[in-house]
Amino acid sequence: TGDLYQYEIPAFTNNRTTWWSNRIAPIDQNGQTVGFLIIASNVTELKEREQELQIQNAKLNDLVRKQAKFEKRIEKLEKENTRLKTDARKAK
Repeated sequence: TGDLYQYEIPAFTNNRTTWWSNRIAPIDQNGQTVGFLIIASNVTELKEREQELQIQNAKLNDLVRKQAKFEKRIEKLEKENTRLKTDARKAK
């Protein structure tokens, strides 16, 4: 049919995981499938970088949440500071 099939699969050897991207396409001759072309590529490094990126993104999201909380706290403190200054001026 000429359809390309692609998938990724882990391979476990020597206490290490390697990742493979596999592509399989039929070889047709006169409308008949007479074989398959299979291309396997080691994508372990790419997978490892993707995992590192996910970890870094999670850390970044955590920092963004903490910053938002910190900014709210600063805003409250600034309002309280303004109120205290106003009260001090009134007391004079």
